Amino acid sequence: MCERSDNWQGMNWIRKDKRLAVYMRDHGRCVYCESQAFLTLDHLTPVAKGGTNRVTNLATACRACNLSKGTKSWREYAQEHPGAIGRIQRQRRRSIKHLRPVARVALEQTSNVLTALKSA
Repeated sequence: MCERSDNWQGMNWIRKDKRLAVYMRDHGRCVYCESQAFLTLDHLTPVAKGGTNRVTNLATACRACNLSKGTKSWREYAQEHPGAIGRIQRQRRRSIKHLRPVARVALEQTSNVLTALKSA
């Protein structure tokens, strides 16, 4: 089991709009197995090995791949999945600048809908 630093906050370690923009950049699929179920963000270079929260170090991964990858390098783990190395290399070069405003709007609209449902 990985030790987590004192500032570990579950999903709160990254802004919601940045998280959603990375999911959008990666087409809502795991970069390793292409699953669309139980998506998480994976640090391509694990934080334990000096990885950062920069967009170029983040990729969408299903929970199963993220857990089984552990602290392996992304290249080492991706070799087990046909096409994954190319997908990751292409996707990590893509900017999310144009996606963040879209993500902010989507999150705001979702919040508005939830607020309306609660008051109904």
